[in-house]
Amino acid sequence: TNTTIDPRVKIFDLGEQDPAEVFEGLGEESPGWHRGPSGELVAGSPAGEEHSSVLQYQRILRDGYRDLEGRVHDGEVSVPDLIVDLKLQELGHPSSLVVSVTEQGDRFELRLESADSNGGARMSLVRVTPEAEIRLGGPSNISLGGSGRETLIHLSNVDNRVEALVHAEGDNVWNTLAHDYDRNSYQPGDEERRGTSLGARMRLTATGHVVLSELSLARDVQFRPRGKLGPGGVRVGPGEIFVLGDHSADSQDSRDFGSLPEKAIV
Repeated sequence: TNTTIDPRVKIFDLGEQDPAEVFEGLGEESPGWHRGPSGELVAGSPAGEEHSSVLQYQRILRDGYRDLEGRVHDGEVSVPDLIVDLKLQELGHPSSLVVSVTEQGDRFELRLESADSNGGARMSLVRVTPEAEIRLGGPSNISLGGSGRETLIHLSNVDNRVEALVHAEGDNVWNTLAHDYDRNSYQPGDEERRGTSLGARMRLTATGHVVLSELSLARDVQFRPRGKLGPGGVRVGPGEIFVLGDHSADSQDSRDFGSLPEKAIV
C-alpha cells in the first residue's frame, strides 16, 4: 500500500479554535467578518452591499505546533511557507473573495469574483511586489458549488512554488493555477536584506456577501540545523536514510544519532 505523508503542521482550524484569538478584523457587526449561528465565517450580508471586509492572520509564523488538545505552542524559528485551506459556502452576486499569503515583500493572491447568480465565477492568481502587480494565471471562468454544494479552496506558497486550487464538490473539474519563482522580493524597510516577513502573513478580503464553513492554516515543516545537520545540510550515503521528527525543536532524530541503514525501515 502506498502511503503519502503530508509534510505540513497545522496551526489553526476553525472547527477547533476561536478565530478571535488568532485573527484581526473579526467583529459582530455587518458588513465586517463575523461568526454565523453555526460557527461559520460571514462577511457582509445577503443584500450584497459593496463593502470590503478584511480578516488577517497577524501572528509571527514560527516553528510552533498544535498539541492533541488543540493548544498552540509557539516556536522560536521563523517559517516562511504557509498553506491555506477553506470551504466556500456562499459567494453572493456581485461579490468577490481574495485569499492571500505573504512572504517577505511578495503577496500572492487567489482572486475569485462572481460572474453570475448561477455559480459562475472568475479565478486568477496574482503576485503583488513593492514595484508591480504580476498576473501569474487567469482570469479563468469556473463554476462554484452553489445549491447546497460547497467549494474547496486551496492556496499555498511552499519552496518558491505558489499553487491555487478551486474545486466545487461533486464536480470532476479541479481548477488549478500554479507558478514557480526564483526568489522573493525584499520587504520595504528591510534595509539589511535579511529576508524578513512582517505584517499579515494571511489575509481574507471579501467584497459583498461571503460565507466560509471551514478555514485552516498550516505551515511547512521547518528543521533546525543542529548536531549532525549543519546549516549547509547533510550528506546521506547510498542505502542510508536521515530521519527527522515533526517537532523540530524537540524531536530526537538523526540530528542526534545520525543516518540509519535503509533496511531498518519497516
